[in-house]
Amino acid sequence: MKRTGMKRPLDNLGRIVIPSEIRETLDINIGDAIEFFVDNDILALRKYTSGCYFCDNIETTLYFKGKFLCAECTSNLKIGKKSLLRSAEETATTKEVLADHSKENRKWIRNKTEIMVKEYLRLSESMPNLKQREIAEIMGVKQGRISQLKKAAEEMGQRQNEDELLIEIKNQYAQEQALNGIDLSKDKRKKELIYIIQKLIERVPSLTQHEIASKVNVSQSRVSQILKIIKKQLKSN
Repeated sequence: MKRTGMKRPLDNLGRIVIPSEIRETLDINIGDAIEFFVDNDILALRKYTSGCYFCDNIETTLYFKGKFLCAECTSNLKIGKKSLLRSAEETATTKEVLADHSKENRKWIRNKTEIMVKEYLRLSESMPNLKQREIAEIMGVKQGRISQLKKAAEEMGQRQNEDELLIEIKNQYAQEQALNGIDLSKDKRKKELIYIIQKLIERVPSLTQHEIASKVNVSQSRVSQILKIIKKQLKSN
């Protein structure tokens, strides 16, 4: 179940209006069947579906982690043949994902998403007046999927800008080193990290330590150490 939360008061008749943004995110349309889950002060809901989670095929053969999957999507995800029974009351069996194929599965899903994002960007750029519903019809997906692709496209663009910025900062550092002479000290790598991380934070303050560590190819603890050094340097100045 997608964790999308909100706080909304009930009206005099005990009714509640779900914002259109949340309905789009959860892919809930007028007339759709809804499942409700009540626990103390929390009311949770999700769209009820009996078809495949990925393609809506009603000929489902597998129930995996709360989702129905058809045979074709199961094959594409390379889910192994070994299955575990969830319970005698469940309508289908669950299959164990092979550990050896987990990385390949993620790559397949990521590549498929990237292809769809590129197609979404192509349609948006070539026909900017198209609505999400119209783009969804052209691509043969649900409107909620278009919202996800839009967000993924924005994130991909942000990552690309950050990667280009990192290359620019590294080039600046290399140019400064060329002017100042080759640094043969033991702290050469540390000085480089201090320079790069400080410039990254100045240009993109929203970067987390985990994101910085991933970009400069060091551990998160190493980034934490560098940030402490930068903080001390700023105080001394």
